[in-house]
Amino acid sequence: MDPPLLWHIPLSHFSEKVRWALDFKGITHRRRVLGPDYLIRVWRATGQGKLPVLWLDDRAVADSTRIIAALEKRYPEPPLYPRDAAMRQRALTLEDDLDETLAGRDRDAPVPARSRHCAARADDRHGWQGLPHAAAAAPDFSDVLPIPP
Repeated sequence: MDPPLLWHIPLSHFSEKVRWALDFKGITHRRRVLGPDYLIRVWRATGQGKLPVLWLDDRAVADSTRIIAALEKRYPEPPLYPRDAAMRQRALTLEDDLDETLAGRDRDAPVPARSRHCAARADDRHGWQGLPHAAAAAPDFSDVLPIPP
């Protein structure tokens, strides 16, 4: 079976979220940056016009939240969300809020402003850029997001 393939845009918060999840779980995968003609390819694969798209078990999954849910089901360890139902709901609510508020504001920012915050390190270890460190620094996040050792 082929490793998962991620169609993504490097400067997208939603793509970054999926890259973090893949890296955190240690999932060997491939990545493909799609060009300006991505819309028709994505539409044919998913019936939607948005990225990222993860090809997982010969199925295209669109939307970062749905992709992470599919990853959790297919690769349950290590878990990205708490096992406790109430804490899991809190994490999902927080994720949705951040998707709608923080990422939404940044989409309106000029590309040079975004690129300062989204530049990938040479080793492309997106899983260790920002999210775990933010979780460790923010008391509100510490009981919701997993913190790597």
